[in-house]
Amino acid sequence: MSGTPEDPHRLPQAALRWREDGTPESSDFGDLYFSAEDGLAETTHVFLKGNNLPAAWERCAKEASGTPLFTICETGFGTGLNFLATLELWAAHRPPGAKLHFISLEGYPLSASDLEKAHAAWPRLKPFSEELLKHYPPLVPGFHRCELANGVTLTLLFGEAAKMLGSLELSGSKVDAWFLDGFAPSRNETMWSPAVFHEMGRLSDPGTTLATFTVAGAVRRGLVEAGFEVSKTPGFGRKRDMLQGLYKGAPSASSLPLWYRPPAPPRPKRALIIGGGIAGAAAAHALTRRGVQVTLIEKGPGLGSGASGNPAALFMPRLALGSAPTGLFHRAAYLYASAFYEALQGASGASFFDPCGVLHLGRSEGEEERLRALAERQVLPPTHMRFLEREDASALAGIKLPTPALYFPGAGTLNPQALLGALGAEADCRFKTEAAHLEPKGGGGWTARNTQGEILAEADIVIAAAGASTMQLFPEAGLPITPVAGQVTEFAPREGSAPLKTALAAGSYLLPAQKGKQLTGASFDKQDLSLAPLMADREKNLTALEEWLGADARPSEIFSERRSLRATTPDRMPFAGPMPQRAAYERAYERLRYGDRFAAYPPAPSPPGLYTIGGLGSRGFLTAPLLAEHLAAQICGDASPLPRELIEATAPARFIIRSLK
Repeated sequence: MSGTPEDPHRLPQAALRWREDGTPESSDFGDLYFSAEDGLAETTHVFLKGNNLPAAWERCAKEASGTPLFTICETGFGTGLNFLATLELWAAHRPPGAKLHFISLEGYPLSASDLEKAHAAWPRLKPFSEELLKHYPPLVPGFHRCELANGVTLTLLFGEAAKMLGSLELSGSKVDAWFLDGFAPSRNETMWSPAVFHEMGRLSDPGTTLATFTVAGAVRRGLVEAGFEVSKTPGFGRKRDMLQGLYKGAPSASSLPLWYRPPAPPRPKRALIIGGGIAGAAAAHALTRRGVQVTLIEKGPGLGSGASGNPAALFMPRLALGSAPTGLFHRAAYLYASAFYEALQGASGASFFDPCGVLHLGRSEGEEERLRALAERQVLPPTHMRFLEREDASALAGIKLPTPALYFPGAGTLNPQALLGALGAEADCRFKTEAAHLEPKGGGGWTARNTQGEILAEADIVIAAAGASTMQLFPEAGLPITPVAGQVTEFAPREGSAPLKTALAAGSYLLPAQKGKQLTGASFDKQDLSLAPLMADREKNLTALEEWLGADARPSEIFSERRSLRATTPDRMPFAGPMPQRAAYERAYERLRYGDRFAAYPPAPSPPGLYTIGGLGSRGFLTAPLLAEHLAAQICGDASPLPRELIEATAPARFIIRSLK
């Protein structure tokens, strides 16, 4: 259970011994994962009844002003038994419309096959076990968000307990109940440390409950020091006592610097999104899923009128060997988007994602070495990425390739129009509509007007998702967006490329043929930002294709070309969060220029209810789903799917703050 040495790419997997009665035992800690007497009965007694469930759910629903949200945080996921028992109880006692967020830490996660074997002891939990296993993420360090049925969100935090809790941001909400589980304190001291107890206090509000099987003195003292009032109550089976607790300390708090903390306004009922590309559509989906009424306005004739509207799109990760935020964010975004697209495709009935696999070719000796190192370091596990020599890669692609390749079996191609339609299905989308001016309403909220001063929409919050146009609409934000033109070419495939079965990437990309058409691209031009296709860019695309696959792949018949503008940032990271105002930030945080990080700084001076998402560059279909989920969590007061470090790395205000330091 939770507690592990730090590694940005690999996790120690749980080493198990299976006893004759089918109970799993940890070889690392020499302790059982659950009671050999009756693990499910122990879970019910200690954690469910110990936190007064389901009565606490009913109380939460009665006190909620909007959609009821109950958050449980568990300090050791283990076999997932506590989660399955909670799912069973929730299915029987869920208040109407309520949401359950179950957050669980694990430093030594079990494989999916070991979970399934452990769950076999409780046949009645099989439906819940099957759903968990369907969503169970690969064993990669970091945060993993899973959306389950019946209003349940599971967020698994794979890593060392204190660090994971320290990176957890609740966006103004709180943990309602703690399942303080794990191996015995005498066998796993790291998980029961003062640092863990401190973070528990930070994430709790007065009235938050806890329950745990242990009554060890160090645990009791640590919890009391963290603000909990604890008492012994009858334990389960042979254990005479257990602990129950009630938090009496200060309200929950963010660990983000003040300049990155989002405001905590009431949960919005209505939202206005400006921009109908992948960023705006993903934000619309994340908010409508939370019950927010969304109006989306787009100046073009439909969704995807800008850079998101190509005939097809490549979906693959962008990985790095180190621990820099860019690589960690793109890995997390890939894992989230892979599961998200599969689930959305199934739920919507739309067909937009073809996981045909992607082969990333080594364009040079240095690039080949980097790709090989990514596989050797297991930046993604072998189930999600493996290095192939040229012959094996060629056999998989269906055509002869010039180099070895890094293979991503779950990556592939997207149909942007079908995807955007599925994302925006629940929003009120208005096209050929351009917002020229925003003005705050008295009492809160915003009014959007067109160039004639006519009201377009009114909403509690506004999200600017207009790509490079966001700079023109909100110049006071100081967002350093650079527009970059990219051109794709759609052509009739020839014998050198027609048999391609996987997508290829090597700077530019080539997609498998669909309905007699093949797509390659995209060019990269910071100088000429015109939208009319250029012969020079066509030549770049076709020359790259010929260099990869030979003259037999160079097409002679061009069907169409499309040139559009992407929005990029200096650090090649996107942004999502409250819209900053450069002048106000510079006044509020001027002393950062002198290295004063500990002055009594004020809260971030962002306009209330004004947010932005953008800077996605050429990786919008990779990063938008996770970024939009993070933004919606900030807006609606839910735990972010991003750790604190990546929240800071994607904060729109980061460019201003960096200029002050």
